Amino acid sequence: MARRIRAHDWAATSLGPVEAWPQSLRTAVELMLVHGVASAIHYGPRALLLYNDAWAEMMGARHPEALGRSSLDVFPEARALLEQNLAHVRRGESLRRSEQSFALPRDGWVQRVWVAMTYGPLRAEDGQVVGAFVLAIETTEQHQAHDVLRASEARYRPLMENVRDHALFLLDDQGRVTEWTLGAQRVKGYSAEEVLGRHVSLFFPPEPVEQGAVARELSDAAATGRAEHEGWHVRKDGSRFWGHEITTALRDEHNRLVGFSKVTRDLSEHRRLEQQREELLATATAARGQAEEAQRAKD
Repeated sequence: MARRIRAHDWAATSLGPVEAWPQSLRTAVELMLVHGVASAIHYGPRALLLYNDAWAEMMGARHPEALGRSSLDVFPEARALLEQNLAHVRRGESLRRSEQSFALPRDGWVQRVWVAMTYGPLRAEDGQVVGAFVLAIETTEQHQAHDVLRASEARYRPLMENVRDHALFLLDDQGRVTEWTLGAQRVKGYSAEEVLGRHVSLFFPPEPVEQGAVARELSDAAATGRAEHEGWHVRKDGSRFWGHEITTALRDEHNRLVGFSKVTRDLSEHRRLEQQREELLATATAARGQAEEAQRAKD
């Protein structure tokens, strides 16, 4: 993408030629290009789109025409949500959208794609917000697995055993583990024999358990049908990982609560990269400020 961005006719856009870009934008683009996670910049009033290789792969047939266009035109089906997200960023706020949906052309047909996205403000030299820096992790597989889980245990059991990148498991209506999968064993470290019949609080640090957050998550799912949680989880060896979890209430044909399904994804690497991005941007901003101060002192 670095070569494609350099070759793009930016002079025909409101950004102008690359040589005239502000240093803040150049720094953000450099960070975006080396980022291991799908990353993009929505820049200026029209939210012109710049992105890295991972983002290009995620977009399918909309790449490369999307480069340099307004993101609102690239994703017309999600225009209202994008405008809402960008409005938050322009106020200097960061936010996370755990399940944002797009219809993307892939492999010759339009597919429904689900993405977890983190938006952060991109600031100019004077501190004004001029755009958004976005990180994205595709969760289509997780979302599809979650939908299948809601159907019935008999139908989704084979899928549960084949999904290895997520911890999929079932609880009874009291929060005790009733079904355990290979994916859950891989993510959390426990075998089925070690967890069956044990309470779900086993997988959380003491703090949220004592504060009632784990029980509240189940009660919220029972009341509304679904609850989401992002925070620290605990593996068998005592190590912690940052995870995103969806809890869904399971009911029988008479609408009686019979248990819950849980789908957990390890976001530790994503969180580390996000923190790294913030640290790099802060370092670059501080260095730029020091250079400008030194230049003023010379003058």
